Amino acid sequence: MDLVSAVVNLSTALALSKVQYAAAAKILDVADQQGQAAVDLIEAAAEMMDQATADMLEAAEQLGASLDVMA
Repeated sequence: MDLVSAVVNLSTALALSKVQYAAAAKILDVADQQGQAAVDLIEAAAEMMDQATADMLEAAEQLGASLDVMA
Protein backbone atom coordinates (compact mmCIF):
# COMPACT_ATOMS: atom_id res chain seq x y z
CA MET A 1 0.00 0.00 0.00
CA ASP A 2 1.44 3.31 -0.97
CA LEU A 3 1.23 6.55 0.95
CA VAL A 4 -1.59 7.99 -1.16
CA SER A 5 -3.80 4.95 -0.56
CA ALA A 6 -3.10 5.12 3.16
CA VAL A 7 -4.06 8.81 3.28
CA VAL A 8 -7.23 8.19 1.26
CA ASN A 9 -8.19 5.27 3.50
CA LEU A 10 -7.53 7.32 6.62
CA SER A 11 -9.60 10.21 5.27
CA THR A 12 -12.46 7.84 4.43
CA ALA A 13 -12.28 6.24 7.86
CA LEU A 14 -12.38 9.65 9.54
CA ALA A 15 -15.41 10.71 7.50
CA LEU A 16 -17.25 7.50 8.30
CA SER A 17 -16.34 7.85 11.94
CA LYS A 18 -17.82 11.36 12.03
CA VAL A 19 -21.03 10.08 10.48
CA GLN A 20 -21.23 7.22 12.98
CA TYR A 21 -20.67 9.59 15.91
CA ALA A 22 -23.37 11.93 14.60
CA ALA A 23 -25.79 9.02 14.25
CA ALA A 24 -24.96 7.77 17.75
CA ALA A 25 -25.50 11.27 19.16
CA LYS A 26 -28.89 11.46 17.45
CA ILE A 27 -29.88 8.06 18.85
CA LEU A 28 -28.88 9.18 22.35
CA ASP A 29 -30.86 12.41 21.98
CA VAL A 30 -33.96 10.49 20.92
CA ALA A 31 -33.51 8.05 23.80
CA ASP A 32 -33.17 10.97 26.20
CA GLN A 33 -36.35 12.57 24.86
CA GLN A 34 -38.25 9.28 25.16
CA GLY A 35 -36.97 8.80 28.67
CA GLN A 36 -38.08 12.29 29.65
CA ALA A 37 -41.49 11.65 28.10
CA ALA A 38 -41.81 8.48 30.17
CA VAL A 39 -40.85 10.38 33.33
CA ASP A 40 -43.42 13.07 32.50
CA LEU A 41 -46.13 10.41 32.05
CA ILE A 42 -45.26 8.77 35.37
CA GLU A 43 -45.30 12.11 37.16
CA ALA A 44 -48.68 12.99 35.62
CA ALA A 45 -50.07 9.62 36.67
CA ALA A 46 -48.81 10.14 40.21
CA GLU A 47 -50.45 13.57 40.35
CA MET A 48 -53.72 12.09 39.11
CA MET A 49 -53.56 9.35 41.75
CA ASP A 50 -52.89 11.93 44.47
CA GLN A 51 -55.87 13.97 43.33
CA ALA A 52 -58.10 10.90 43.08
CA THR A 53 -57.08 9.83 46.59
CA ALA A 54 -57.81 13.29 47.96
CA ASP A 55 -61.19 13.32 46.21
CA MET A 56 -62.09 9.90 47.64
CA LEU A 57 -61.09 10.95 51.14
CA GLU A 58 -63.15 14.10 50.86
CA ALA A 59 -66.13 12.13 49.58
CA ALA A 60 -65.78 9.63 52.43
CA GLU A 61 -65.69 12.44 54.99
CA GLN A 62 -68.81 14.02 53.49
CA LEU A 63 -70.57 10.65 53.38
CA GLY A 64 -70.05 10.16 57.10
CA ALA A 65 -71.55 13.59 57.77
CA SER A 66 -74.63 12.82 55.68
CA LEU A 67 -75.59 9.48 57.27
CA ASP A 68 -78.23 9.37 59.95
CA VAL A 69 -76.80 6.89 62.40
CA MET A 70 -79.35 7.67 65.12
CA ALA A 71 -82.34 6.12 63.36
